[in-house]
Amino acid sequence: MIERIADELLSVAQTRIDTMGGCDLFTSFAQALPCRVLMELLGIRHVDAATLMRWSDASLELFWGRPTPQRQLELAERVGEFHQWLTEAVRGDTAPPGSFIAALTRHRLPDGKPLDVQTAVGACFFVFIAGQSTTGQLISTVLHRALAEPGLWPRVAREAGVAEAWVEEVLRREPPVTTWRRVTARPAEVSGVQLPAGA
Repeated sequence: MIERIADELLSVAQTRIDTMGGCDLFTSFAQALPCRVLMELLGIRHVDAATLMRWSDASLELFWGRPTPQRQLELAERVGEFHQWLTEAVRGDTAPPGSFIAALTRHRLPDGKPLDVQTAVGACFFVFIAGQSTTGQLISTVLHRALAEPGLWPRVAREAGVAEAWVEEVLRREPPVTTWRRVTARPAEVSGVQLPAGA
């Protein structure tokens, strides 16, 4: 499925390059690929990928950014739209068989009761946001860094294992999830570096 969607997106990108001389690989590929994959896995229908990406970006900015109070209100409106839409999708019982939403609606707790709608919505909400946004950021960074690294781009196509090793290296150096909110609760040593409490 991932290869099929990637081929479709790259075909469109190639057409744009051939007809227009260029193409933004972030919006046309890096951001779109994880969104389309997650739409299929979760069983999301009746909403376009661009709307889902807008909702996802708003959610990330609201939860992890540093928006002003006015911006928080704007973002909260979009996040609320996403949550309401997702709640209807979970309640609607229209998800395709084999999808994540369908599995959650069929799931039974140890006492035999169905999983409540709020929990199913929460799972879908964060699986989509985490999967779509972070994977899109990772793909974009991998492409950008690979093109900037002398001689790497041709090697990726010719040598087995180079792409995998490069992705691992990018994850090591520039993970898509930032850690600026993590604070040491007490003094600690990490890889030989002393961190005081509060660092």
